[in-house]
Order: sequence, then C-alpha cells, then structure tokens
Amino acid sequence: VTTARDLAILARDIVINDRADQNFFEVQKFDFYGHTIYSNNQMLKTFPDATGMKTGYTDLARHNLVTSAERDGHVLIGVVLHEPSWGTAYDQMTAMLDAGFDGHHSEGNINYATNTQPTPPTAPADKHAETLAANNDHVSTPNRVWTAQLGHYRHLSSARYMADHARHIQGAGIARVARIIKYGHVLWTAQLAGLTLHDAYETCDAVATKECRVIGPAENHVAIAKIARPGISGT
Repeated sequence: VTTARDLAILARDIVINDRADQNFFEVQKFDFYGHTIYSNNQMLKTFPDATGMKTGYTDLARHNLVTSAERDGHVLIGVVLHEPSWGTAYDQMTAMLDAGFDGHHSEGNINYATNTQPTPPTAPADKHAETLAANNDHVSTPNRVWTAQLGHYRHLSSARYMADHARHIQGAGIARVARIIKYGHVLWTAQLAGLTLHDAYETCDAVATKECRVIGPAENHVAIAKIARPGISGT
C-alpha cells in the first residue's frame, strides 16, 4: 500500500540525486535485437516539458502515472493514481502540471504536485494551503485558482465518482479526493480544483448537492467554507 505523496518523494529523490540516469526516463524508443521498442508513456509525446518518468497498471491499482517535467529551470513531479483509463490519467497529469507551473500547489490522496527545484533546496510548502495568491475573477492571468468542494462521502469510490462526474460536466479542472476526519469518522471529500470563480459556482449549480461549497485559493483545500457569490450576501 502506498500513496501519491510516497511516490512523489521517491521520484523527487531520483530526479535530484540520480541526474546521470535521467536520459533513461526520456527514451521514447530503442532497438532491441532488430525490433524497435516504443515507450508507452504518452506524456513524453504530448507534454513538451515532460522528462519522464513511469507508467504502471494492475487490475487493482488501475492506471497510474508518475511524471517529471521541467520548465524555465523549475522541475515538477506529478503523481496520478487509480484512474479508470490512460486517457483520463494523461489528461489529469497535464492539467495538474500546467497548474503547478503556474504556481498552484495541490496535494491530496489521489494526486500530488510539488516543486522539486534541485538547487538550492527550498523549504517545503504548507501542505494544507493553496500557495497561489487569490485573484479576482476578472483577472486573466492566472485566475483558475478556485475549487468546488462537492461534498463528503463515507466511501472513497463515491467521492471519486463525484469528482470525476463534476469534471466531466465542467470539461475542465482537476478532480481531487482527500481523506479527512470528521467527528471521529473517516470521510472522503470530493473536489474539482483549478477553476475560475464563475466555473466553481457553475459546477456547484450543475451537481446540485447541498454540500457543495466554493473554496478560495488561500483556504485549506478540505475546509468546510462557503465564499459569498458576488452580489449575494453570505459567509
């Protein structure tokens, strides 16, 4: 049993301490006894900044992906676990890395992105906070820093379904699931992150669950908080 955070820490160590072996992760094809063997890691072909690193599948774990990418001297490690298809895994990874390079830090039980700048070492980010400063919805760059917290569920599968369902409805965003303790019980919160303020409210309206809340970029991503819709009083 492992977590996305475990795999991100392992990948970060490889990126920092085994730089000489990086070329192995970037190989897209090689010849083997007269046969050309192609990498099945589509991130190397579809994400220009990707530098590896690993795909994996089992019947139980489903589709899993660890990707390193470098842009403007910054390295990111992305981890996506238990996706229903490779297409979903690659879409999630692409959205997560793009958000990460824009300065958005996210962490959850399902996916995790962290800045891994090899030198100099940086202090770890507060794992409970979004690090990108809040922006008004009319600000164009960047403004996808809002989260629709869809609700809390007793079963991981239910939370995963709701997060994926919301992403399908919205056609954008990062589906996330996080484990929380509430009143002494383990619950799973489903979220759709990486949205504009308008899209976050639109998502809540579309899923029509009483628990859906819009969460700002400076808030705990599993907080139970409601942001007042512009023009409407509230807390």
